[in-house]
Amino acid sequence: MAALVAEGTVCNFARKIRADDVERQSAFQHVVEGRHRARQHDRLHLATADSGQHVDIRRDRRAAGHEAQRVLAYVGLDGLAESPASRLTLAQRKRLELARALATRPWLLLLDESMAGLNPVEIEAAVQLLQRLRTELGLTLVI
Repeated sequence: MAALVAEGTVCNFARKIRADDVERQSAFQHVVEGRHRARQHDRLHLATADSGQHVDIRRDRRAAGHEAQRVLAYVGLDGLAESPASRLTLAQRKRLELARALATRPWLLLLDESMAGLNPVEIEAAVQLLQRLRTELGLTLVI
């Protein structure tokens, strides 16, 4: 996922955006590298517990754990919470990247090559998930 640094008026939002209003959140594209081999539940737990203002107040461990489970279930990874990232398929890793972004409760997602390397069936499933994000959560998606 890409970072956004923008200044000016964005017509879709009908409000001013200054560069210092925009925060950078990374989805950690390389989920299989050594430093990202923790189990999915633990990694999302940290994202929900430590993301500062994106998560209202810092959460206790139990609340962050519940939020991690909820986000994993939302993207279809609920049965894989304890699986190492290295054992996930490419499509599952893409969903994990999305779950990490969702754990911060964004209002805007910038998706760069979010479906690269997926087969047609996986692309269709990804498109359906992105449509759910837009309709159910009201997220703005830039693809």
